[in-house]
Amino acid sequence: MPDALTAATFSPFAGGVFVAHFGADGTYPLVLVEVVERASLGMPETLRAPFSLFFTGQGPHYLLQGTYRLSHDRLGDLDVFIVPVGRTDDGFRYQAVFN
Repeated sequence: MPDALTAATFSPFAGGVFVAHFGADGTYPLVLVEVVERASLGMPETLRAPFSLFFTGQGPHYLLQGTYRLSHDRLGDLDVFIVPVGRTDDGFRYQAVFN
């Protein structure tokens, strides 16, 4: 399924919660705040356009860069590589890039 994922897959769920799973039983809610489609310069039309997802997570703790299982009530479970990219007023901002 990861090859079938596009920006349009995620756009309807902006503002929604994805739960990141880590360790034996750890969870961390992430809110999808932005879906950004990138220009696919010189790529064949048969390949999906690259896009990024931006999430925010609240609290003083943050997720390290890595692959996490993200659960969503409509999309199910997805293994996604996310990177912390900055702080917010009440937590952290994360990015997932799909090429």
